[in-house]
Amino acid sequence: MNIRQSIEQGCAALTSALRGCINYKTIGLSVLALDFALLGNGLLMGLGHSLHLLFQVVEIALEHFLENAFDLTSRQAQFVLAYSALFLGLGGVAYFTRRVSLAVRRAWLAAKSVVVQRDAGTRAGWKNAEWHGIIIVFAAIGATLFLFT
Repeated sequence: MNIRQSIEQGCAALTSALRGCINYKTIGLSVLALDFALLGNGLLMGLGHSLHLLFQVVEIALEHFLENAFDLTSRQAQFVLAYSALFLGLGGVAYFTRRVSLAVRRAWLAAKSVVVQRDAGTRAGWKNAEWHGIIIVFAAIGATLFLFT
């Protein structure tokens, strides 16, 4: 088996796995992602500012609570909140990294099982599978360039 056949099988398996996952929720998330891609500059900037203001309000309220409840100075309360936020952030990153790695592993196993279950008749329908890979690569490059311009 050469590299081209491996790529063809991988593209076919990924396509089959994606077709099995598509439902209305996926379509809705795709439309939302398209909205963010087209209008992302204004939407993400406004969302970022709103979340930052919300975070500042919560942080100030927690600082006042720590100062009054535990008789801390303003500087001590800031240190407590900064290190608490650091550890919560590290824990969140570890949690989401584990979830993403499990999802990728699950998708890989699903794609692998699709490749194993295909027979010779199904493979005949993928005569131009190398074009699928080329189209996916150009689409990914185009989307990346579009988002960063």
